[in-house]
Amino acid sequence: MLAALKVLPITELDEEAIELELVFNNTPIDAPIGLCFAKGQMTSPILFCMTEYLLGLMSEQPSLYLATPELSEQLAQRLKQIPLKISLELGRQNTPVNSLNGLKVGDVLPMNLHSRCPVTVGKRPLFYAAVHTHEGQMVAKLTQDIFVQDDGGSC
Repeated sequence: MLAALKVLPITELDEEAIELELVFNNTPIDAPIGLCFAKGQMTSPILFCMTEYLLGLMSEQPSLYLATPELSEQLAQRLKQIPLKISLELGRQNTPVNSLNGLKVGDVLPMNLHSRCPVTVGKRPLFYAAVHTHEGQMVAKLTQDIFVQDDGGSC
């Protein structure tokens, strides 16, 4: 390989600095070459170096995967449709471990309800809400952004 590089009409090459890259391309390149060997003659492998011109042709080939002009709009629409898990914590209760052994279906657990219920998206708390009913359904009415300081009142 180095012998082939040395006969090329180019400037002096630093053999230690040469980096070769194997490039596969399915695009036909008009670079006719013909080799004929006698039948049964064993020859050593022949390696070819591409010129800058041919490498340029390969790099200028159009991409098979062109983005449609509507891609940005389609992505924005799809992002709006991703389902998110929203949790509303109504309250908490601490219970000793030994009382868990006696629990069975139908038991009633006491619960301390929050005065303002934290609403989380994923695992991140974003709002406080109050529980209401609306048209016969239980709903959470957002009352405060969790990152906005409350001006007055106590928790």
